[in-house]
Amino acid sequence: MDDELLQKFCEEHMSSLQKRLREIYTIDTPEVIKEEDTGETVNVNDKLSEYRFMEAVYANIEQSNQTEGEVYQHYQSALDNLRAKKQFLIELKEEIEEKNEADITNIKIMINAFHKEM
Repeated sequence: MDDELLQKFCEEHMSSLQKRLREIYTIDTPEVIKEEDTGETVNVNDKLSEYRFMEAVYANIEQSNQTEGEVYQHYQSALDNLRAKKQFLIELKEEIEEKNEADITNIKIMINAFHKEM
C-alpha cells in the first residue's frame, strides 16, 4: 500500500477511535458539578484535568503561613468544594471504565496498532 494512503487510512481510523473514546467518557452533566459555564454534557476526562489544574492553583493557599482572613476562607472553601467534585468524578470515571472496559481496551489496542503502522 502506498505510504500516503497508509497514513490516511491509519489517521482516519485513529480519529474515529479517539472520537468513540471521547463519547464513552462524555455524559450528561451531573447536578453536583453543574456550573454557569457547564453545558448539557461534560467529558469526565476533560473536567478532571480542569479540576486537577484548579486544585494545584488553589492548594497554594494551604501552603501559606497565613491561614486566616476572607481570602483564605474563600479559597480554602473553594478548594474543599473542588476536591469533593473531583472525587465524585473519579468515582464516576471508574464506573464508566468498568461498564465499558472491553471497548476502552480494544480502542486503545487499535489506536496503538494504527499508530505503529504510521
